[in-house]
Amino acid sequence: MSALIQQSGTEPFMAFVQDDITTHSLGDIVSLQGWNRNRIFDGGIDLAIATLGDIHTPELLVIDLTGCQDPLGKINQLASVCEAGVRLVCLGTTNDVALYRDLLDMGVEDYLLKPIDRETLEHALQRAMEKPEENPQVEAGCEGEVISVLGALGGVGASSIALNMAWALSGRYSQKVALVDMDLHFGTIALSLDLEPGKGFREALENPSRIDSLFLERAMVKVNENLSILACETDLAMTCQFETEALDLLIERLRQKFDLVILDIPRMLLPQCGELLAGLGKMLVVSDLSLAGMRDCLRISRYAKDYMVDDNLMVLANRVGENKERELSPKEFEKGVERSLSAHLPFDAKGFAAAEMQGSPLLEVAAKSKAGQSLSPFIRSLVDHGEDVEKSPSFWRKLFKSK
Repeated sequence: MSALIQQSGTEPFMAFVQDDITTHSLGDIVSLQGWNRNRIFDGGIDLAIATLGDIHTPELLVIDLTGCQDPLGKINQLASVCEAGVRLVCLGTTNDVALYRDLLDMGVEDYLLKPIDRETLEHALQRAMEKPEENPQVEAGCEGEVISVLGALGGVGASSIALNMAWALSGRYSQKVALVDMDLHFGTIALSLDLEPGKGFREALENPSRIDSLFLERAMVKVNENLSILACETDLAMTCQFETEALDLLIERLRQKFDLVILDIPRMLLPQCGELLAGLGKMLVVSDLSLAGMRDCLRISRYAKDYMVDDNLMVLANRVGENKERELSPKEFEKGVERSLSAHLPFDAKGFAAAEMQGSPLLEVAAKSKAGQSLSPFIRSLVDHGEDVEKSPSFWRKLFKSK
């Protein structure tokens, strides 16, 4: 289908309709807007799915569902080939309130019953293209907390700690948790769960106007009822450049929908985003007990403290005992980093290997392992009411579902 359309950038509009009356009305509207009338195609959602898989997704998409036997299933297929941020208006001949509500719940901007007069169609497209509020009101009781997790050194297991925290807090304590892997090239969160990352994460960070509720549902992958992840595996030929404001906006959107946002942060982002992250909530630095780990924990601690409203920085020692000849004692380490350790986890190659092979968190596969038994009390300390925490109501409206 790439022969139908050859484009290098994002189109403002595209339509796939199946009757002459609608085509004519759309043509008049498109001409007034200065859009390309050649972006109106004779066909329905099947043609749209086949076409959009090979090109950039337009900002506004009009789809005719006439004759479609499974409109909700086809909308899901359409989502799988669309980029984040697209606004979708559907047309059809089925006069069914339940279908209308289901489509809106999936993130469709509007569903119009054919035949449609030009004025109604033009008004629907104008509404669909309206920009969301710059600072939408946060629903009461839904401003989630933020925990940033980063390794003082590479290979100390920070991503694994972040994953197990998210899994336990979402499962054992019924918190709605978003786990975000900010390593856009080499992140391992999705891999550790044997999942395919969603689409559009890098693109949304580089184009923050696309960070809306549709993007969140499209790009996030649901692990279970309470846990969703946001990750990507960017091609190594592509650079990832985004402004701090884009990450701030992303976190703001996530806090509106989740009780807790856990950010797995590669330490190379600290100079760029450290001030923002330190000011948002808790920060957990994971290290081994090496001299280099002590030095960098101290540097991170002093840096973050300048921006924290409260002293919300925690230090966790991981892989303790892996190399005793080069390790400091916990007391020596604490003295060097000028703060107490929140926890120290013994080296547990067997437990973590089992978790990796099964594509599951350590606390699911080997909760009674030495590392698991040390990690659980630390995670418990992060919630106020332990195992009595009530399950938070969901304020999600289901939009395009991710793969």
